[in-house]
Amino acid sequence: MANGQEAEKYFKSALAQRPDAHDFAWLADALDKQHKVEEAAQIRQHGLLFLLKHEN
Repeated sequence: MANGQEAEKYFKSALAQRPDAHDFAWLADALDKQHKVEEAAQIRQHGLLFLLKHEN
């Protein structure tokens, strides 16, 4: 398994257990490195919505 695929797997697992804005960003970066730009954009959007909901 390539490093990008491993990172994707671990960040998805981490987000399933405990959503975190930084993990959304790291996952999106890992997806970008694998040229999965549409999925990366969706993850960034989810991360932004998560951050806005939990900011206060």
